[in-house]
Amino acid sequence: MYNGLLMAHSGWRYIVLVLLIVAIVKYLIGWLGNGKWSGFDSMLNRLTPISVDIQWLLGLVVWVMQSWWNNGDRGRAWEHPIAMTLAVVVVHILSARVKKANTDKGKFQAGFWAYLITLVVIAAGLFVILGSWNLFA
Repeated sequence: MYNGLLMAHSGWRYIVLVLLIVAIVKYLIGWLGNGKWSGFDSMLNRLTPISVDIQWLLGLVVWVMQSWWNNGDRGRAWEHPIAMTLAVVVVHILSARVKKANTDKGKFQAGFWAYLITLVVIAAGLFVILGSWNLFA
């Protein structure tokens, strides 16, 4: 069961990455090109945070099953989950700002920044898991 969840968590990251990149590019084009907000744009703003939620939940279950906190390096065991929890909070707060924007241009601009910031937070969390960056050093 653990291996299956780990593979799901590892595979689902590509869905999150594709949705984030599509959202960033689509919203940038809409923002700079004065596009009209469409049903696809609303769906993208709904599905992207959901994909991040699913990834976070899969990762949380893997993390609990792996029991990192019993391996001696307690600080490192918490860095990636904290960073990814921050990404979930960021994506939800900022996607709500997209919904609240009054104009199409405002929605595209808010969406572009929302998903770019989310991607940066996720990248920072990945640096932690890859050992390239230690948040609590």
